[in-house]
Amino acid sequence: MALTIIDVLKQRIEENIDRNTDSLKSGGVRNFEEYKEITGAIQGLATCLREIDDLMQNTEGYEDD
Repeated sequence: MALTIIDVLKQRIEENIDRNTDSLKSGGVRNFEEYKEITGAIQGLATCLREIDDLMQNTEGYEDD
């Protein structure tokens, strides 16, 4: 099965989430400000994934006339 642009986008977002999460796990955060920045990025990226999934579910079966 060929990857769609949506699949690639979701994959890149998930990779970004993983990189940020790994940074938190490994103690790569120097201060609270950086911690807030990284957790905010993770939250924003997770929101993007949910929005993409919701849009895909809502347009499933939709056919352009």
